[in-house]
Amino acid sequence: MLTLTRDGDQFLAQATGQQQFEIFATSDSTFKLTVVEASMTFHRDADGSVNRVTLHQSDQPATRIVEEGDGPWEPSEAELLAYEGRYFSAEIEAFCAVTVEDGALMMKHRRSGPFKLTAGERDAFSTGTLLGQVEFVRDRGGSVVAFYAGNGRTRDVRFERR
Repeated sequence: MLTLTRDGDQFLAQATGQQQFEIFATSDSTFKLTVVEASMTFHRDADGSVNRVTLHQSDQPATRIVEEGDGPWEPSEAELLAYEGRYFSAEIEAFCAVTVEDGALMMKHRRSGPFKLTAGERDAFSTGTLLGQVEFVRDRGGSVVAFYAGNGRTRDVRFERR
């Protein structure tokens, strides 16, 4: 599954279980990927709508899936505040701080500057960094207690809320 989005003038793609990455237009119907050697061609229907794409890496055709309520989850600032806190991973002996700044969820680590967490589904975010995907975990009462991080090569690195 490949999710395609737009953020201002930036076009983004995200394969299931992978981090989000920018794609670049090379014509009105083709885009170049830079994270892998590949491109995409969007196919227009007679009415001008686009419902098919071909990924030119192994010439994989794909059909657009649209369901009721599709689209990224857009959490309110109050919902984002539930994620704020300091998290620790015993596995990699690292701390991360999660804060809300100017209406955006941000993550900080001592070895990297702050970076934005982009909402996908509820409790799931992409980082656009080597950290990749972040999925928060809630207890039975609904409180956020941890998150798992993964980037394709590394999966399910748990960070406990402190």
